[in-house]
Amino acid sequence: MSAIHFSPLLRRNGSRFASLVVSALLLGACNEAPQAELVSGINAETRNKAALQVSGQVISKAGKGSALVSAADVDGQSLCNGWEQVQVGDFVMENNIWGVGHAGGAEYLQCMQVQQDASGGFEMSWGWDWPVGGGLVKGYPVMIYGDKFGLVSAPKRTTGLPAKLRSLDEYIIHYDMESLGVSGASNIALESWMHTTKKTAIDNVGVEMMVWLDRTETFNTWGAHLWDVEIDGVTFELYQTDAPGWSYIAFVPKARVEGSRLRWNSFVEHLLDTGLADSGLYMANIEFGTELVSGQGDFTLKNFAIERGERSAALRSRPSARITRATSAAKG
Repeated sequence: MSAIHFSPLLRRNGSRFASLVVSALLLGACNEAPQAELVSGINAETRNKAALQVSGQVISKAGKGSALVSAADVDGQSLCNGWEQVQVGDFVMENNIWGVGHAGGAEYLQCMQVQQDASGGFEMSWGWDWPVGGGLVKGYPVMIYGDKFGLVSAPKRTTGLPAKLRSLDEYIIHYDMESLGVSGASNIALESWMHTTKKTAIDNVGVEMMVWLDRTETFNTWGAHLWDVEIDGVTFELYQTDAPGWSYIAFVPKARVEGSRLRWNSFVEHLLDTGLADSGLYMANIEFGTELVSGQGDFTLKNFAIERGERSAALRSRPSARITRATSAAKG
């Protein structure tokens, strides 16, 4: 099990976030950082702030962000540069601002913070202040597990990813989340990218699967509503579109998903059962973040773990979901 303990760090009604806003704006911290190499397998014990000593291999040149660093190196620091990436256990924390162009050049703020506690675990939260306008996603601060377009959070022997859907291990996600002072349009969503080959590139994406846990009233997903489906006791509306250049599929709950445990395979199996995904696709990763369109807010994962285990052939073939209502809408 890959586990991290989180607790709230950013509070809009407290002095910590207020001072963080001021320093970010004064320093121009919201500008995208220069190109740098990304590395995986960083060992905090072999690093210091004067010299970069890493174990692992160079995995990509992303053309964005700063060099991937260990959580110990940025302990207590406010991370407000777009695309900053931090190794936290078997995860990578990323200050993703993929849709910043939708802000039209307006000022914004999106900051993350990681802090080590007395037990040696890490506490982490993020906060944002995005302008109204554009109507599209601007940022997705996120925790990454697996391989996202060449950014590898941990070795495959640890995550088991990428892996074909037909032989996917069992993945159980454990979490405890908290949102404070949220306004505007945003959601809380997990996702996985599924590729046609083991190579995790943007040009071979077959399916992008998102599972929303909550959203503000003003945030709606893309695509056509195909049907309603009950998965592990929760009713979701299922949406699909090919607009991005691949099949985007979103499970959107009718109400906030309460609880602390999610069987990820249940959603994957529903795609297989209904023909929305081919069993030969490779699932590359699991992500947990918040899609941000506008407004303000703070988000905390108090506890977060992904439990991986091998599944039997019988379990792989067992139905996992029940369609409760179909619609006549065509795929968008």
